[in-house]
Amino acid sequence: MRLSLSLLALFTLAAAPLQARVFESLDACVARYGSPKQNKPTSIGSTAVFIRNGVRVVVEFRDKVAVAVTYSKEPNPSKVNENLKLDAEETTALLNANAGTLVWESPALDGEGGARWRTKGGELTARLIDGLYLRIEDGAEASRVAKDEAARVKNGRRDLSGF
Repeated sequence: MRLSLSLLALFTLAAAPLQARVFESLDACVARYGSPKQNKPTSIGSTAVFIRNGVRVVVEFRDKVAVAVTYSKEPNPSKVNENLKLDAEETTALLNANAGTLVWESPALDGEGGARWRTKGGELTARLIDGLYLRIEDGAEASRVAKDEAARVKNGRRDLSGF
C-alpha cells in the first residue's frame, strides 16, 4: 500500500509536466519534453513520440498544430509482469493536467470496455482504450476522424496503412 501511494504520488507529479496540449506546436512540445524519440510524417500531418518520466506521449499534428495526444506507460525491460494499465488516479491526473480551465463531463462507457469523456463545451474529448492508452483530442478532430472511419467502413474499407 505504501509503495502504491508512493508510485501514485510520483506519477501525479510526473503528470504535471506531461501536459502536451492539443493546439500546441511541435516547438512547444519540444520545449516541454525535449527532442522527440521519433518524428514521422503521416497522411494528414505528422506524429512525434516523446518519452518522459516513464510515460510515452504520442502527439499527432495537422497543419503543424497538435490535434491529439495519447499517453501510455513506457514498459521497463527490467520488470517482469509489469502492470502497464493506467489506474483511475493516473487517468484523472492526466485528464486534469490537460483540461486547463475546461471541465470534463462524467465518463461514459464506450461499448468496447473503455471510457469516454468530453469537456462541457466539446472542445476536447478523451478515451481510455483497454486501460492502457489515454487519448485526448480536439473535439472537432475527433468528429472528423469518426466520420472518416464511418465512411471507410461503409465502403467496406478499413484504414490498414502502416501494417
